[in-house]
Amino acid sequence: RKLVGLRPPPRRAERATMGANSEADTKSVAERFSAAQKMREKINAMLIAQGKLKKDDVKPVPLTKEITINNSSNRIMLTKRTTHKMISDRSKATVTIRGQYVAPGNKPPMGTKPLYLYITASKQEELAAAEKIITTIMNAGKTPATSIFESQPKVAPAKKPAMNAITLPKSIGATSKVAEKSQKVFIKLKVIDCTALGYPLLEKLSGPNDSYLQHIKQNSGATVSIRGKGTQISPDQPLHFHVAAPSANDKAVSDAVSLAENLLQTIYKDFSVKTGKSVGDAAQPKPPPPPPRPPP
Repeated sequence: RKLVGLRPPPRRAERATMGANSEADTKSVAERFSAAQKMREKINAMLIAQGKLKKDDVKPVPLTKEITINNSSNRIMLTKRTTHKMISDRSKATVTIRGQYVAPGNKPPMGTKPLYLYITASKQEELAAAEKIITTIMNAGKTPATSIFESQPKVAPAKKPAMNAITLPKSIGATSKVAEKSQKVFIKLKVIDCTALGYPLLEKLSGPNDSYLQHIKQNSGATVSIRGKGTQISPDQPLHFHVAAPSANDKAVSDAVSLAENLLQTIYKDFSVKTGKSVGDAAQPKPPPPPPRPPP
């Protein structure tokens, strides 16, 4: 009899195809990206040969990588613009800071990552060179290395250090803790009240992909994070911006506080327009009901 609803076992050709698909699925992302890049270069070369595409119009696909620095003892050094410029000058890669600092034992807020460096390069060699410098700075103090990224190998011991060697500052790795100056900028709104009104307070404070926090960081040099009630960092404290910078850089803290206060004024106006309530009404708790009158 013919069985209805049952599929016959796959033939040899089908099994071979299934096996090939399975092997293709196990390929790493790097292998697939490399194959796509080679195909793109081949197509561009063909179009250039046919005169349909100019060589100057072909732009290379940037290579990217993320390196987490949140728990590094040299985190402050890795967030400085001078360090990023040094890495870019030596490797030709672009380095930017993203995410936000997460204290030990805490979890990052939903949708955010712990502090990390985002590397962009046009060549694999540039990406690897930037990664090597960053890794060496992160490990400074743990290993006896004092210089990194020498482009030429040492054939014989030289009396003078190579001109292209990068010497790490003595402050890197000198201590596991870096003295910081911090300040809190308290927020008059509460997450729970804004959620009840349908107002996304945390998104307004951080901006799309933490763009507002990154703007403050780039224009002041201080690290800014959101902490307090409604977040996973210091939830027992009132909601606030936590501004931190090396103790020697007082201007970075004051500039970041000023930018954070300007951002809050913009959010307070937006809150009043969107909800029809003033910030003072939302910030103040409801008064308790009056006691009942005694019977006559």
